[in-house]
Amino acid sequence: MHDQLLLADVQKAVGYVLAVLVLLGFAVAILVNMRRGRAEVGSEIELAANRKPYLEDDELETKKLDRTLGLGLLVLCVIAVALPLYWLAGPGRQADAVEGFQNTFISRGENVYVNGAQCASCHGPPPSAVRRTTPSPTPPPATSSPRCSGRPPPSTP
Repeated sequence: MHDQLLLADVQKAVGYVLAVLVLLGFAVAILVNMRRGRAEVGSEIELAANRKPYLEDDELETKKLDRTLGLGLLVLCVIAVALPLYWLAGPGRQADAVEGFQNTFISRGENVYVNGAQCASCHGPPPSAVRRTTPSPTPPPATSSPRCSGRPPPSTP
């Protein structure tokens, strides 16, 4: 369990380092762009790349326009078919996710019962037939053990 906490701390530290590096990169990029900025105020209209003349309407209203409209129609058809199929598969994905979560948490609980809090040393192993269907309402009684007080074990930081 301690190894998992250590791993989480390492991942968090790596995340913080990456975030700081990205922010420093943005700051450097902004400073470089500010230093390279054009001194001419108001010259954006002449210097902007999107202000240059493009193809005339007669040139655009040919195969170029037809290709672009056809591609847009094709993308629209793919979305119109794929989105309802995705929605139809949703309930099955949800049911599988619920079952997956239950199996994950049952196995984690069993690990804590057997290894972590060592409840199995007094109460015995969990019944395998009941394990995957429903948890037992009350655990078997413990022998007179000073470790088993009926309370959960104290959490360690």
